Amino acid sequence: MNTKIISCILFIILLSACGGAGNSPTPQNTRMSRLEVEQTSPVNKIEIIASKTKLNRGENGVIVIRGNPGITYTISSNYTAGGKTLKATEHETAGPDGIVTWTWFVTRTTAPGTYPIEITGGGNHLRTSFTVNQ
Repeated sequence: MNTKIISCILFIILLSACGGAGNSPTPQNTRMSRLEVEQTSPVNKIEIIASKTKLNRGENGVIVIRGNPGITYTISSNYTAGGKTLKATEHETAGPDGIVTWTWFVTRTTAPGTYPIEITGGGNHLRTSFTVNQ
């Protein structure tokens, strides 16, 4: 008879311990918390990690960015050469390290001045410029 009472008491203790489990977060609540953290982290930023943008005619300009792996980034600029306003646009996909490199040649007919550069990709924009010296 003592064994039956002890078994019943152990069973009741086990049931009461399991009843507290209903207060723990559900997988759905846990997933929501995880999404909230992901949404606030800057996962799609564009960062210039190297550049050569102060140039003389006849030189190459360079911009290297770090973005997200596999994202296609676009660089575009308007500049004046040979008395005409021209637009240059190039698309590159970031490698596994998120790195993209653009190189361009400044022709002898490019007018001196500072020209805007816009880089877009992954829903982000970065604006910078390059300067052609006299």
